[in-house]
Amino acid sequence: RAPAGRARRRLLGRLRHAVAAGPPRQAAADVETAWRDFLGERWGIPPGVPSTQWGEQLRRRGVTAPAAEELVRLMDDVHYLRYAPQLAATECIQGELWERCRRLARLI
Repeated sequence: RAPAGRARRRLLGRLRHAVAAGPPRQAAADVETAWRDFLGERWGIPPGVPSTQWGEQLRRRGVTAPAAEELVRLMDDVHYLRYAPQLAATECIQGELWERCRRLARLI
Protein backbone atom coordinates (compact mmCIF):
# COMPACT_ATOMS: atom_id res chain seq x y z
CA ARG A 1 0.00 0.00 0.00
CA ALA A 2 1.14 3.50 -0.79
CA PRO A 3 1.92 6.00 1.96
CA ALA A 4 -1.19 7.95 2.88
CA GLY A 5 0.10 11.43 2.05
CA ARG A 6 1.32 10.63 -1.43
CA ALA A 7 -1.79 8.66 -2.37
CA ARG A 8 -4.05 11.41 -0.98
CA ARG A 9 -2.25 14.16 -2.90
CA ARG A 10 -2.57 12.17 -6.11
CA LEU A 11 -6.28 11.59 -5.40
CA LEU A 12 -6.93 15.26 -4.73
CA GLY A 13 -5.16 16.31 -7.92
CA ARG A 14 -7.20 13.87 -9.98
CA LEU A 15 -10.45 14.90 -8.27
CA ARG A 16 -9.76 18.61 -8.76
CA HIS A 17 -9.14 18.02 -12.44
CA ALA A 18 -12.19 15.77 -12.84
CA VAL A 19 -14.59 18.19 -11.18
CA ALA A 20 -13.30 21.21 -13.11
CA ALA A 21 -12.94 19.69 -16.57
CA GLY A 22 -15.06 18.06 -19.18
CA PRO A 23 -18.73 17.34 -19.56
CA PRO A 24 -20.58 16.44 -16.34
CA ARG A 25 -21.06 12.79 -17.26
CA GLN A 26 -17.33 12.38 -17.88
CA ALA A 27 -16.46 14.34 -14.74
CA ALA A 28 -18.59 11.98 -12.65
CA ALA A 29 -16.93 8.94 -14.24
CA ASP A 30 -13.49 10.45 -13.59
CA VAL A 31 -14.35 11.14 -9.94
CA GLU A 32 -15.37 7.51 -9.45
CA THR A 33 -12.22 6.26 -11.19
CA ALA A 34 -10.02 8.51 -9.06
CA TRP A 35 -11.57 7.15 -5.87
CA ARG A 36 -11.38 3.55 -7.14
CA ASP A 37 -7.68 3.94 -7.94
CA PHE A 38 -6.99 5.60 -4.58
CA LEU A 39 -8.75 2.83 -2.67
CA GLY A 40 -6.71 0.24 -4.53
CA GLU A 41 -3.43 2.08 -4.03
CA ARG A 42 -3.94 3.13 -0.42
CA TRP A 43 -6.19 0.42 1.01
CA GLY A 44 -5.67 -2.56 -1.28
CA ILE A 45 -9.29 -2.72 -2.39
CA PRO A 46 -9.47 -4.65 -5.68
CA PRO A 47 -10.63 -2.56 -8.66
CA GLY A 48 -13.61 -4.84 -9.38
CA VAL A 49 -15.29 -4.22 -6.02
CA PRO A 50 -18.54 -2.27 -6.61
CA SER A 51 -18.68 1.13 -4.97
CA THR A 52 -21.67 -0.05 -2.93
CA GLN A 53 -19.25 -2.36 -1.09
CA TRP A 54 -16.49 0.18 -0.51
CA GLY A 55 -17.81 1.07 2.93
CA GLU A 56 -17.63 -2.50 4.15
CA GLN A 57 -14.17 -2.96 2.65
CA LEU A 58 -12.88 0.22 4.27
CA ARG A 59 -14.34 -0.61 7.69
CA ARG A 60 -12.52 -3.95 7.57
CA ARG A 61 -9.31 -2.03 7.01
CA GLY A 62 -9.84 0.33 9.95
CA VAL A 63 -11.60 3.33 8.42
CA THR A 64 -14.32 4.74 10.65
CA ALA A 65 -17.86 3.71 9.79
CA PRO A 66 -19.11 7.30 9.25
CA ALA A 67 -16.31 8.10 6.77
CA ALA A 68 -16.72 4.78 4.95
CA GLU A 69 -20.48 5.22 4.63
CA GLU A 70 -20.13 8.83 3.49
CA LEU A 71 -17.94 7.64 0.63
CA VAL A 72 -20.66 5.17 -0.40
CA ARG A 73 -23.25 7.99 -0.29
CA LEU A 74 -20.94 10.21 -2.32
CA MET A 75 -20.58 7.49 -4.95
CA ASP A 76 -24.37 7.07 -5.05
CA ASP A 77 -24.63 10.79 -5.81
CA VAL A 78 -21.86 10.56 -8.41
CA HIS A 79 -23.68 7.69 -10.13
CA TYR A 80 -26.84 9.78 -10.15
CA LEU A 81 -24.96 12.69 -11.73
CA ARG A 82 -23.66 10.39 -14.46
CA TYR A 83 -27.22 9.70 -15.56
CA ALA A 84 -28.69 13.13 -14.84
CA PRO A 85 -25.79 15.32 -16.01
CA GLN A 86 -27.89 18.45 -16.30
CA LEU A 87 -27.75 18.59 -12.49
CA ALA A 88 -23.96 18.60 -12.49
CA ALA A 89 -23.68 21.45 -14.96
CA THR A 90 -23.85 24.21 -12.38
CA GLU A 91 -20.78 25.48 -10.59
CA CYS A 92 -22.59 25.09 -7.28
CA ILE A 93 -23.00 21.34 -7.71
CA GLN A 94 -19.45 20.95 -8.97
CA GLY A 95 -18.15 22.96 -6.01
CA GLU A 96 -20.16 20.86 -3.58
CA LEU A 97 -18.85 17.66 -5.14
CA TRP A 98 -15.28 18.93 -4.82
CA GLU A 99 -15.78 19.90 -1.16
CA ARG A 100 -17.29 16.53 -0.26
CA CYS A 101 -14.43 14.74 -2.00
CA ARG A 102 -11.83 16.94 -0.31
CA ARG A 103 -13.31 16.37 3.17
CA LEU A 104 -13.49 12.63 2.64
CA ALA A 105 -9.93 12.43 1.32
CA ARG A 106 -8.72 13.78 4.67
CA LEU A 107 -10.67 11.12 6.57
CA ILE A 108 -9.95 8.05 4.48
